[in-house]
Amino acid sequence: MVFSRKILPCSPPAPPPTAQQVALIGAGNFAARTLVPALLAQSPRPVVAHVVSARGASALIVARQAKALRVSTDLEAVLADAAVRTVFLSTRHQQHAAQAIAALRAGKAVWVEKPLALSEADLVEIAEAHATSGQPLMVGFNRRFAPLAQHVAQRLRQIPGPKHFEATINAGTLALDHWLLDPQVGGGRIVGEACHFVDLFRFWAGVPIASVHATYRGADGQDAGRFSLEFADGSTGQIHYLTDLAPSQPKEHFRISGTDWEVEIDNWTKCRGRGIGGFNRGGFWMASPDKGHRWALQAFLHAVHAGAAAPIPFDELLEVSRWSIRMQSMPISSTP
Repeated sequence: MVFSRKILPCSPPAPPPTAQQVALIGAGNFAARTLVPALLAQSPRPVVAHVVSARGASALIVARQAKALRVSTDLEAVLADAAVRTVFLSTRHQQHAAQAIAALRAGKAVWVEKPLALSEADLVEIAEAHATSGQPLMVGFNRRFAPLAQHVAQRLRQIPGPKHFEATINAGTLALDHWLLDPQVGGGRIVGEACHFVDLFRFWAGVPIASVHATYRGADGQDAGRFSLEFADGSTGQIHYLTDLAPSQPKEHFRISGTDWEVEIDNWTKCRGRGIGGFNRGGFWMASPDKGHRWALQAFLHAVHAGAAAPIPFDELLEVSRWSIRMQSMPISSTP
């Protein structure tokens, strides 16, 4: 493994002929704690040919963890590497759009950790680059790939009529100087985190979002809020993204309901259904929370290998991203 500001000539071990070569751009906490372990769990395991980060120390730590062949700070050189088929972007949010566009133009398949962009203007440029490149693009909306979310979706597809979705998210508080709260860097917690639940509801509904309204926005700088979504078929969604709940409360709780039936998912470990088929009497229990990271990566890598479209239709990625950006900018009201 070589670290340099420009990639030095070297002769790293040749990867297995059937393994995909990928590059990891960004070496922060999410890459170390979530993305790399999920990549290492794949079979066959992709070869991480490059880890790129502005910070040498963190890059070296992640590179060793990922068994990467090279480490550098030079994104352009990585994008010029013809052996790299796919790039994973796990940088700070304000960099996502420009890096995704550059990678698409370089002919790479692209995985972007959410959010895809911080502005609708950037979404337009991404759409143009995607159309020109013909390469698959994926956003890390992993919740829809969680085993419990998939099981619920299979049941919902068999039930006609509108559904009603409710999410209560125990988001906790951040330091007021946290980069995620900076509009120019992180974009805010709604576009950067609550977008997961916009995508999950879009997946469960199976039809486009028609409108979104903010019924409450906190004024403490933490981006707490309650949002109401309406879908094209009359389905509705309520996202309670809250920062004042007790730590003992579940991090994520979901309720899906219709006429004489309902389903609950508690913290991605328990799932119970009443008045609906496909659920045993005690419901389902997971040994540990599974938010779908591994399965989302598996679906994406399979699509790249097969030369297929990304697992989430591109139009849905744009739709969810567009509504999330609009939610972030909705007026603040301190009235619950």
